[in-house]
Amino acid sequence: GGKWISTSIADELLEADKQIAVADLSKTEIKILTMIDEGIATIAAEVFLSEGTIKNHLTTIYQKLKVPGKAEAAAWARKQGLLG
Repeated sequence: GGKWISTSIADELLEADKQIAVADLSKTEIKILTMIDEGIATIAAEVFLSEGTIKNHLTTIYQKLKVPGKAEAAAWARKQGLLG
């Protein structure tokens, strides 16, 4: 047997998936957005990636969201309900 979840929780999960799909964000990009929102300055060290890789991810995020920087990207993600 499977486990049941409430309709409201299922709806929230589906809506979050739709929002992520709209921006076509990867799980890594969402993790980086979360860390930006939490004010973590050492993102590269936290996720064990190079600074250059993080910069590439940030550039991609900004392009996908059509925003100029970190603050706007985090604000977009909060507005979409992607961040806690």
